[in-house]
Amino acid sequence: MLLLLLFILLLLLLFIFILLLLLLFILLFIFIFIFILLLLFIFILLLLFILLLLLLLLLLFILFLLPISKGKIKSKDKDKEQDKDKDKDKDKEQEQEKEKEKEKEKEKKKKKGLNMKEISTPHSEEERKIKCVVWDLDNTLWNGVLIEGDAVSLREEVPKIINILDSRGILHSVASKNDYGQAMEKLREFGLSDYFLYPQIHWDSKVRSLKKIQKSLNIGMDAFAFVDDQPFEREEVSFSLPEVLCIDAAHANRLPDMPEMNPRFITDESEIRRQMYLSDIARNKVEDGYTGPKEEFLATLEMNFSISPAKEEDLKRAEELTMRTHQLNTTGYTYSYNELNEFRKSEDHILLVAALEDRYGTYGKIGLMLIERHEGLWLIKLLLMSCRVMSRGVGNIMINHLRREAKKQGVRLQAELLPTDRNRMMYMTYKFANFKEVRTTDELVLFENDLSNIPDFPEYVKIRIENY
Repeated sequence: MLLLLLFILLLLLLFIFILLLLLLFILLFIFIFIFILLLLFIFILLLLFILLLLLLLLLLFILFLLPISKGKIKSKDKDKEQDKDKDKDKDKEQEQEKEKEKEKEKEKKKKKGLNMKEISTPHSEEERKIKCVVWDLDNTLWNGVLIEGDAVSLREEVPKIINILDSRGILHSVASKNDYGQAMEKLREFGLSDYFLYPQIHWDSKVRSLKKIQKSLNIGMDAFAFVDDQPFEREEVSFSLPEVLCIDAAHANRLPDMPEMNPRFITDESEIRRQMYLSDIARNKVEDGYTGPKEEFLATLEMNFSISPAKEEDLKRAEELTMRTHQLNTTGYTYSYNELNEFRKSEDHILLVAALEDRYGTYGKIGLMLIERHEGLWLIKLLLMSCRVMSRGVGNIMINHLRREAKKQGVRLQAELLPTDRNRMMYMTYKFANFKEVRTTDELVLFENDLSNIPDFPEYVKIRIENY
């Protein structure tokens, strides 16, 4: 009985243990289930948070970024439209510039004294023309280096080039680092020494040589060409004197074909220009050795000066003077052959040429005067003279002749001056001739002369004036 009770008690305990174990498993399952639900809940919350964040970013994009992007697109479209407008404006500006240029050209023609009908002007006013070619010697004019004892030989094409350019009125000179005596002897041997004016043969720089030649010839530096085989020498000249046209000696054979070496006309003066400069050199040597007053020296020259109406055969030289003369030129206007011929035939204009000669030879046609006639008024549109006669006093003779004629005709006398950085001397010439400024614009100075106290012509020159 006791055993039975014990057995029943054990069974009861076992049952209770199993129940407790089962309960524990149930609780564990419930806990795991709750944990899983909790994880699921957290995951759902996280997912919702991410969705909310994405929605918020989308909202921000809609509210802020999208308008900016649209603004940029609109801005680009606007820029394109503005660019189109700018292009249109540019086209309009270009058209306006062209119209302005046409108006300027018309105004220039008015200033120059042209009527408004079309006149052929085949040359450009800005066209560059070379007046003097300066040559190096070693490996340029001749092959070899003289100072090193080489048996130098004249380059085959050189004499022909020099002769062609000389016949066109283009002068020649030398700038060489060499022994003067040896080099000149070699030039005489080649028969070329008389072609080179004021040769600079020494050990100084080529820049200094060019400056000396320019001062002696009294022409603008932009009228020079320099031929040398050495790049260093050409670069030095280009740097210091950028106006000079530098040419590699290897291309010297091209000189006669260059536009700068081809004047529009070859006149009688062109063909004898070198001879005229040689005569100048002879005169200058005598003048340098003369110790008396300048007027006495000028009287020894036995000068003959003439002023005459321009004839048709004078027009080529007249055009050449307007193209070549920049320093002793009151306005710098350039006139073509056809324009000058219009003036020559016009009743409203007087076109005069001046010529000079002395006991050393002729200077040729050295001066030009263009007067525009109005009722009761003469207006000097252009007064110019060659630089070669600057020291001969012919400028004052020309001006005083016009003063005398205006007074004789009973008209007022005015003169235009277009100041440049090169024609300051003509301003002073007008001032010394008692011209007074009556009006000044941005470009032009207008003078007037009261035609009083007109001096007599100088006694040291014989003057011949043709009626017109």
